[in-house]
Amino acid sequence: MKSGEKKIYHNIISEGDAEHLITYAQNTPSLKDTKIDRVSIIHDIFNQLQHFVKLKFKLGNSFWWIKNYNKGIIPHYDTGNNKHMLWCNLSCSILLSNPTTFEGGIVYFDDGRSVKPSEHYLNALIYSSVENMGLNKHWVDKCSSGNRWIFLMFIETEDIENDTKL
Repeated sequence: MKSGEKKIYHNIISEGDAEHLITYAQNTPSLKDTKIDRVSIIHDIFNQLQHFVKLKFKLGNSFWWIKNYNKGIIPHYDTGNNKHMLWCNLSCSILLSNPTTFEGGIVYFDDGRSVKPSEHYLNALIYSSVENMGLNKHWVDKCSSGNRWIFLMFIETEDIENDTKL
């Protein structure tokens, strides 16, 4: 991947995996976690992504999150509105909810590209979103009906600071 590129990796998880992750999130008090081994599906996702992008992931700051986003998300970079995640070199999202069960939830990027729920379902959308480089500011429109569950992973890599592979 080149700097600023967005890529979709297909069929990262199955429908059963997505349902399992939604159920896990609904029954777990903390949805944000740094432990990739806590859930075997997440461990598998982490390993697949690392293989695809051919970068070594660091576990110190990297974390995953399963969220129900229905209200949408304002335009932002994944390095944090308060710049508290400057370590985040790579972002990944996987839509867990079947797109036939909700309306809305399109991901938009400031370069004009958008990712529809039908493209995002069970697939990993991977990109670097770094404010000081002006890379991939993005937002999500709200859902007018249904529930949009999403798996998010914010990743620190070992060698991306001056790398052009992303």
